[in-house]
Amino acid sequence: MAALVVALGITATPAHAAPATPSGNAPVVATPAPAGFAPGAGPTYHFTDGARAVGDMSVLADSLPFNYTFEYEKSMESRRFKTTTGKVCNWTDVYSTVDITIDLWVDTLGTDVQQGSTATFPAAGGTHYYCWTGLNNNNTYYLWFHKGWAQGAGSVTNS
Repeated sequence: MAALVVALGITATPAHAAPATPSGNAPVVATPAPAGFAPGAGPTYHFTDGARAVGDMSVLADSLPFNYTFEYEKSMESRRFKTTTGKVCNWTDVYSTVDITIDLWVDTLGTDVQQGSTATFPAAGGTHYYCWTGLNNNNTYYLWFHKGWAQGAGSVTNS
């Protein structure tokens, strides 16, 4: 199956975002990737800041898993998604000149709210695996990448 590639970008904090105050509902847990972990079998997207594909449907939620590649200078948003397990796990292989961070946000159709803690990826790069738990299966979520220049690849799953 051919990979679907969508370019999208955001250059600042999410437009409808509340201040980066964790909700307390969804703790982020940094753990080694499980033995045998591999990117999901879903579609692949390319995310970048400063570019949005014509006909971009990123506001519509899609199912998990999905894979991604990325390169940004300031910040960017992933596509919107829903979970069916109350959990979102993000595997990222990142190269950056500074520490970067990834937040999980819930789309509230008003003021979006950060869920749980921020995952930090050191400038040294490498592969990292983080999970957010205690999520509502009826909500729409997205990842927010920020702080400095970075590039890499990853996978978002619900297990």
